[in-house]
Amino acid sequence: MLFSPMYIMMVGLPGSGKSTMVTKLVHPAKYQLLSTDAYITMWADQQGLTYNEGFKSLIGPAQENFYAELKDALFSHANIVHDQTNLTVKKRASILSKIPNYYYKVACVVTCSERERQIRLGNRPGKVIPVDVDKQMIESFIEPTLSEGFHHVQNVHTSSTFNSIW
Repeated sequence: MLFSPMYIMMVGLPGSGKSTMVTKLVHPAKYQLLSTDAYITMWADQQGLTYNEGFKSLIGPAQENFYAELKDALFSHANIVHDQTNLTVKKRASILSKIPNYYYKVACVVTCSERERQIRLGNRPGKVIPVDVDKQMIESFIEPTLSEGFHHVQNVHTSSTFNSIW
């Protein structure tokens, strides 16, 4: 029996639990993790900067690195987990257009209560999202659908018990 490689796009507001969920559930030998935030954090740490201090100068190189690693992962038919906010249909379409049709595409929508999300956001030193930017992200969030090109949309509430889709 042949299996299609998987592409899993994490979708959710900052602080919803996407990255935490990925680091706890994704086995590195089975999935290639792609995250511009992880790149920015690593590079900022190496330069002695906080995420916020390094963001402006590091987002360009982080995006270049993301696309290079995506290209390599697709070339090797690797399973991929893409950990980013991916809040809009336009952003998701831009990425999905690069994923070959033979991939099984999953949108993993991660949510938590707003109270919990605000607590999590407050516990991220050096990575602060201004209130107006957070509000804009909330307002621009559109739930992913199968019509966007996903084969499956999985909703996960991180404050509750869930079964891994991996």
